[in-house]
Amino acid sequence: MCKMLCDHYSASLLDMNVLASDVRETEQQKHVDQVRDDAKVTFLNQIREQIQSAAQLVIESRTRRAMIAAEMAEDGELEGNQPPTTIGEGGESEESTMQEKIIQEKEELERENDLIKKFGFTFDEEGQIILPEITEEHPLVREQVERVTVEARNHEVEISPEMYCSVLEEAIRAVITGHQTQGDLSSVAGYSTTSL
Repeated sequence: MCKMLCDHYSASLLDMNVLASDVRETEQQKHVDQVRDDAKVTFLNQIREQIQSAAQLVIESRTRRAMIAAEMAEDGELEGNQPPTTIGEGGESEESTMQEKIIQEKEELERENDLIKKFGFTFDEEGQIILPEITEEHPLVREQVERVTVEARNHEVEISPEMYCSVLEEAIRAVITGHQTQGDLSSVAGYSTTSL
């Protein structure tokens, strides 16, 4: 309807949705870029902390496994020096304790291997952990940043009323300038051909 009226009176139609779309897209991109930059810094620090904590857990796990192995070796030596026991003298409890230690060692090893695989730990010749370098390109950082960036893209940014006014004023100036260059000011509000 507005389009038909504008055509009939040779007026210009200013559609704010169309006019503001470029500004909205620019503001949306600024928002996404800002969220991405903030997320990189945040997740870099977060992943570094996680890796250091995981490295500490691996060290503790290795220490516990060494202690369990030492206890198992000690228990094995003691059993070798003691005379054979008859059934019912507690042989079952020693055997179940040994099985518990084996299970405990296996669980520790599984947790340790999971952490090593997840964080990409390597070891030097002495068995010391070498922490991986954490940059923006680290898979864990990229994964988290991408997740947050997708959320930011899906969040529609509202532009301020001042921006709408600025876009509208610019469009009005463009219409007035266009009419002035064509010599037709009759369709511009506030101008009449008789006053010129």
